[in-house]
Amino acid sequence: GVLFFTVTGWLTAPYHGIDGAWIAIIAFAILVNTGIVDWNMLRKGIDWELLIHMGVTLSIPTLLKQSKIDQWLVDVMSPLILPFMDSPAWFFLVIALLTYVLKLMFTSFLAVVTLSVALLPLSIDVGMSPWIIAMVVLIASEVWFFPFQVDWHMLAYSTTDGKGFSYPRMLWINPIYALAYIIALIAAIPYWRYLGLIG
Repeated sequence: GVLFFTVTGWLTAPYHGIDGAWIAIIAFAILVNTGIVDWNMLRKGIDWELLIHMGVTLSIPTLLKQSKIDQWLVDVMSPLILPFMDSPAWFFLVIALLTYVLKLMFTSFLAVVTLSVALLPLSIDVGMSPWIIAMVVLIASEVWFFPFQVDWHMLAYSTTDGKGFSYPRMLWINPIYALAYIIALIAAIPYWRYLGLIG
């Protein structure tokens, strides 16, 4: 019954105007108050730290826009990026290096969000599709220098007890990947020009 109520509430949200989050909270309250889910199960069966982390992380883009940090980021990034706007190769290289530096301070997701918010508005000035800038940032965010920078590497390493791969070998391969990434971006410039994605 509760599942039917929840799914129906979500599907009919355009008609009754109640946000999906409120419907989920009501369904959750029903489950707790009817004893279907008890407090002990809630404490032990749900990874609250992960939920809070995901909630905070996913709210960052909205927070950046509402607090006008996005405009501040554009103002900060413009002097670094715009001098290279006439040369896509140098432009991509600067964005890649900025992404590498940001990844030393932030997680991949936060680095991608921060740079996307800062650089996508500049795409019009540069005469380039926002898709290209997003692609450059996304691929650059996969490059890492320390194991803690990539969550899924750490997860894969711990679940295989270190037998799946070794970090010394990965650390040796990673600079090659970073260089190959930049070369591939530069090699793609003629094709992207042909598609009209770069002016």
